[in-house]
Amino acid sequence: MSGGIDGARVVVQDAALRRPRYRPGLGRLRTHRDLFSREGTMTMQNSQAGADANASHGFDQPGLPDVVDPNPRAVPPEYWRAFSVLAFSMNRFIVDHLIRAARQFDNDMETLVLFGMLSHLNVVHLLLPGSSPSATLDERGRVPDPQPRLRPVRIRDLVQITGRPRETIRRKLELLAAAGRVQRVKGGWVLSVDNIDTAMQELTMQSARRFLEVADVMRAALTDAASALRKEKRAINDSGS
Repeated sequence: MSGGIDGARVVVQDAALRRPRYRPGLGRLRTHRDLFSREGTMTMQNSQAGADANASHGFDQPGLPDVVDPNPRAVPPEYWRAFSVLAFSMNRFIVDHLIRAARQFDNDMETLVLFGMLSHLNVVHLLLPGSSPSATLDERGRVPDPQPRLRPVRIRDLVQITGRPRETIRRKLELLAAAGRVQRVKGGWVLSVDNIDTAMQELTMQSARRFLEVADVMRAALTDAASALRKEKRAINDSGS
């Protein structure tokens, strides 16, 4: 978190992939070097990071392979002091966003999540966390010539990450392909960039604005909680003196 709130650090690789930069946040973000083989397909086998991801992506610990949960013991006390406000604000945004986004997929949440996960893995090497728009995007705010640069993802990797049956993943990918939203290429599956419609783009921008508004609310709650903890500590010290 910014604004003086100490959070778990996020390791972010710089644009040249030469040195790590540390940013506050929720977990360590692996770079595309951890996720992709030399052939350009998504892999979770080629590094110790990949081994860690394999161990952490069962039914009990779902998530994207480039985000690692922080150590729960390292959570600052103000997070716990503001717990209910943080939980309500964050979950309200997530649920609202999922409901809105699912309407783009005939209210099929599973297909929504699969599409979102595939899209993320396709572009993670092009949009590293912390990348500047002026250095990575064109004047329209898009990645230049993205389709041939997407990294294909294999069904078996999608199965491993989601924990869903292979046939379920295959069937839903075929349905997405029939709708023109994804396509099968050598090495796996990629999204169809040209078929991202206006409604989805508008939803993304609306959600981004709401996300930042929620982030401001949560930062304010953490600042207030930190202040309350200091006051409570002083009160305890004064009573004991």
